Amino acid sequence: MQYEKINSNLIWTSKGYGNTTAINLGGKIYIIDSTLNWKLAQEWKENVEEYFSEPVSGLILTHHHADHTFGNQVFSNLPIISSTEIWKIMNHHKKHIWIPEEIMDWEDDGY
Repeated sequence: MQYEKINSNLIWTSKGYGNTTAINLGGKIYIIDSTLNWKLAQEWKENVEEYFSEPVSGLILTHHHADHTFGNQVFSNLPIISSTEIWKIMNHHKKHIWIPEEIMDWEDDGY
């Protein structure tokens, strides 16, 4: 896993696995976008919590694309912040692609 430290933030720099960033908002750590799958999201969350020495406070979604949201279930016990439009799109499709149990069972070859 590759990331860059910029000021008090972590920027994901691994190529081909989606997009995510961790920001420190004065003692509250938020992750922006959850990357491509739950395994990557879990590893990222653990790295972020180790770097900041505190738990992640929540997840912020920029849009609904898979490389930004397919790790969402890792954050299911935290506040997830998005626009109303993102929520509507994800809620509409959740039976097909965002059901945590199904995604958690998904095995992939390169991640």
